[in-house]
Amino acid sequence: MSMKADFSETFEGVTKLNELTEQDWQVLKEVVATTKDWGPAIAKRFYDQLYTYEPTAEILQAHERETREKSLLDWYEKLVSGEPGDSFWLDAWIVGLIHIRAGVPNFYMLGMVTSVKDAFAAKCRETFEPDLALRVSTSFSRIMDTVGAIIAEGYTSGIVGGMERVGLSAPLMDRMRGVIVTRAINSLRGGDSDP
Repeated sequence: MSMKADFSETFEGVTKLNELTEQDWQVLKEVVATTKDWGPAIAKRFYDQLYTYEPTAEILQAHERETREKSLLDWYEKLVSGEPGDSFWLDAWIVGLIHIRAGVPNFYMLGMVTSVKDAFAAKCRETFEPDLALRVSTSFSRIMDTVGAIIAEGYTSGIVGGMERVGLSAPLMDRMRGVIVTRAINSLRGGDSDP
């Protein structure tokens, strides 16, 4: 399967399962005049966390911080505008591929997705009446969960797809995955690591 087909299948599956709809984008569009202003603080918090945690700081280059914050802010503004553009989801998939190249584990990415969602939800609770705060933060969270799923699957698909493109067959990889996972489960349960 091609990368674009993997992406399409992932996007269709995750949006079906988490019930992301155009209404979520509409909710964000209705409050963008307020939420756009939160972007600089959210971007600063995001990179403060990454640059003060030694394992993630080792991945990042200090001189890139300003550029990275600007990039995150631009992305955030697209998201909260409610009109993210045609490449928004494919860009998330590409981030997964970039993370492979940079050696960024998915648990770092998923932790930061949660951090952004929490910061946004806190601002919603501070700013909006309770029903609106819940509606806005739920829509934002649903979109961020979709972003996280797409990035994670882009990462996985990039590794598996790359192995297929260098000649490992899908059936062989399936068998290898089965053996490796069985050994890992047995080892974690305190048993023999052999299947």
